[in-house]
Amino acid sequence: MTPVPFVAVLRASSAETAEIRPILVTAGASAVLNWSDPELVRLSAGPAPDETPVVLVDCAADEIDLDRLADDVSAALTALADHADTVIATVRPVTDTLKLVDAEGVVTGTAERDRHRFVGSPIAMPLRRLRALCTSETDAGQADPVRAEPPSAVAFLTTLIAGGATVRTAVPAG
Repeated sequence: MTPVPFVAVLRASSAETAEIRPILVTAGASAVLNWSDPELVRLSAGPAPDETPVVLVDCAADEIDLDRLADDVSAALTALADHADTVIATVRPVTDTLKLVDAEGVVTGTAERDRHRFVGSPIAMPLRRLRALCTSETDAGQADPVRAEPPSAVAFLTTLIAGGATVRTAVPAG
């Protein structure tokens, strides 16, 4: 199966991404950019179609598994192809015991794990969603460039949801 071309955007330092870049290129990345890369500013303001798939990879996230990264990206892109105007978050089942706690901090029970998921990275979306996140209107009506500090995967999703994005999940095989 031919990989779907996409642009990868990494939240990490160059040193952290040395192992990740080749995996993403093999998975079909036409470009692999760091959040602070000037190319990201050009991409967010440039002529690339709004539908261009973009995959955000939070390299600092605990859940990044290099052995599964290509499969995770593929699952996210497949889900994005099926739901083109949404944001796709990769999820994993919760395997730990989750406790319920009341307002005073007293443990009151155990939550059902089957209804909970760990949400993380990679996150796939059309380029228009990244453009909306990367630029904001100033009081003067001019767009600000990409933020210097990228959001974590969870903060990124929270911002997108607050902006009205529909977020769906992709569960990688395996």
